Amino acid sequence: MQLFFNESTKKNFHLSKEESKHVIKVLRKKEGDLLDFTDGNGNHQIGEVLKVNNNEVNVLIKRIIKKKKLHNYELNIYIAPTKNSKRFEWFLEKSTEIGIDNIIPIFCINSERKKINIKRCKNILISALKQSKRYYLPKLHEPIKFEKIFSNKINGDKYIAYCDSSINLKKIICSKANKAINCLIGPEGDFDKKEINLAANNGFTPINFGEAILRTETAGIFIASMVKSFQK
Repeated sequence: MQLFFNESTKKNFHLSKEESKHVIKVLRKKEGDLLDFTDGNGNHQIGEVLKVNNNEVNVLIKRIIKKKKLHNYELNIYIAPTKNSKRFEWFLEKSTEIGIDNIIPIFCINSERKKINIKRCKNILISALKQSKRYYLPKLHEPIKFEKIFSNKINGDKYIAYCDSSINLKKIICSKANKAINCLIGPEGDFDKKEINLAANNGFTPINFGEAILRTETAGIFIASMVKSFQK
């Protein structure tokens, strides 16, 4: 099944030129054929090709099926964008495939990257959503400075990952089943001591990911995989 993304609230709409070309040339769909869509909010939309004209496809949504989420927890990862943007984009792609709810880019004292392309990042999330045939699109938040994280109440289990912590994430995840999990992951130079203390003062438990020192993007994938392994 080929899954398309449709965030429009209209039941009758036209596909983009690129998607229209794919539907006509690659999938060889004709008038009357069906296509599968999702809006990223758990809805499986079944649409009928109404008209194919000059490489433009007109679709009418005929049926909507509410899909159950593939995980019953909420995973929120606060992560510093990497110096190499492709590594951060790799994290976005793979975490979407594994399962994640909220991605909050954070700018830290040791961050080497202070800006990200939100539009490009969202397109990567959508592409990963379609490829993995998921129906819930992770929410990518606007980047914030580290100290702003604590401006609002954060519900659930709270962790900050850094190299010198003596507490292994696996032991904590195995013993808890909180449905909301929040984890802070720092930049290539790790968190500054001031940031670690600030997080600790706001209820974040310090953790590590084992003996090896992981890259920022790998740490993000690690926790997504670990949480998925120990939660149903």
